[in-house]
Amino acid sequence: MKIKIIFCIVVFFLGIQNHTAQKKWSLDECIAYAFQNNLSFQNNKYDLEIKEASYNQSKRNLLPSISASSGYSINYGRSIDPNTNGYTNTSFFSNSYSVSASLDLFAGFRKWNAIFYEDYQKKATEQSVLKAKQALKIKILESFHEVLYSQELLNITKEQLDISKTNVKIIDTKISLGLKAKSDLHEANSLLLSDSLAVLKAQNSVRANKLTLLQVMNLPEKEISLQHPLELQKQQAVAIANSQFIIDQAVQHVPEIIEQEFLLSAAKKQVRITRSYLLPSISLRAGYSTGFYEARTNALGQTVSFTTQIQDNASKYIAASLNIPIFSGLQKRHQLKLSKIQLLKAENNLRQKKQLLAQEIEAAVQKANALSVERAMSEKSIDAKELAFTIAQKKFSNGLINFFELSQIKKEFIQAKVALLQVSIQLISNKWLLHYYQNNTLN
Repeated sequence: MKIKIIFCIVVFFLGIQNHTAQKKWSLDECIAYAFQNNLSFQNNKYDLEIKEASYNQSKRNLLPSISASSGYSINYGRSIDPNTNGYTNTSFFSNSYSVSASLDLFAGFRKWNAIFYEDYQKKATEQSVLKAKQALKIKILESFHEVLYSQELLNITKEQLDISKTNVKIIDTKISLGLKAKSDLHEANSLLLSDSLAVLKAQNSVRANKLTLLQVMNLPEKEISLQHPLELQKQQAVAIANSQFIIDQAVQHVPEIIEQEFLLSAAKKQVRITRSYLLPSISLRAGYSTGFYEARTNALGQTVSFTTQIQDNASKYIAASLNIPIFSGLQKRHQLKLSKIQLLKAENNLRQKKQLLAQEIEAAVQKANALSVERAMSEKSIDAKELAFTIAQKKFSNGLINFFELSQIKKEFIQAKVALLQVSIQLISNKWLLHYYQNNTLN
């Protein structure tokens, strides 16, 4: 009975392990995992939390400042007698208590502008996080497609290796029948070794690209299997929008542009904050203080009670102050000049971001059009090369062409398949990026 139970447990855990090993990751799953585990992206989220805390504090700065204090002291030797305000040599202790509050009534709207400034900084950081998110998503996409590309390339090399093995068998058979010379077998074996090396290199490329994807995802595994193998069959041409139309759409949602717009707004508020230091400021203060003195006595020479002294010694005040900046070595004006320069720099950065975005989109549109034409030509080329290779293979089997001629045609066929694979991968990534620029989605 125990053996059966142990057997069932072992089978259960083996089943779980096998299920885990057979998991195939989709592109969306890779992206979602990277969002949760990529360490660089986590730092961007922490930056946003810092900005949110700063924004919340800027609103709390509108509240009055309130403080309380208490003191205890013991007087030795010569000191002031609280009864007579004269000197005494009697030691005594005393307590003091105070509460004060202050409120800025006017400071050139500095605190209000600071709230807007921190709000714009927070919103800019939100766009920075979104920018990092999209960059990570694109990086996963590129790594994902690199794996698929190398896997498809491995399949191509394996197909060619199988063909080379078949040709070696054909030549070996014909040699045994006296229809071929042994030199043909040497050439066939040489090509077989070359194809075997190509398979080995393709396998190493698959492992290297998978490692890159695992590192970007921060997935603690040594192996990963992907879903959605590449579809390389003929595809209908997709209409690509005018570059200016895509640019007009992109500037409305691309995080780099929106982030810079918020930074520009923050720079404008910073100018107003700096200018406020040149304006007068008005503040209101109020306070309450009292104390207890052991040396304070009544007519009978007894120490006045704590409650009585707290009431009798109470002091209250309320005051308003006006501060007018007159001269401080022109330091404030220097800071105002710097903030204005920062504003000009922010405006220029926005123009530069828009210019770079327009250039990227124009290049992407041009590349998409070129790749579409190249893919169409590659499809026609591979059809012709495949037909030529099929005919050559039959001719070689019938002894109508030699092995060198067959190997040349085979080489051209392989190159055509690899070229189609490369242009297909580039076209997928390029259209994916244009879709993001136009529709604000990376799906």
